[in-house]
Amino acid sequence: MKTFLFLAAIVGAGYAGMAGTGSSAETLGARWLSFHESSVRLLP
Repeated sequence: MKTFLFLAAIVGAGYAGMAGTGSSAETLGARWLSFHESSVRLLP
């Protein structure tokens, strides 16, 4: 399960970078942190 979340985070960050909405590393880092926090809350 954790592997899937990790891959999903990488794909999401890559997609955001290609879309140009989060080209800066700072924005991608913030998005990854928010995604990580939400995933931790969902996991038991």
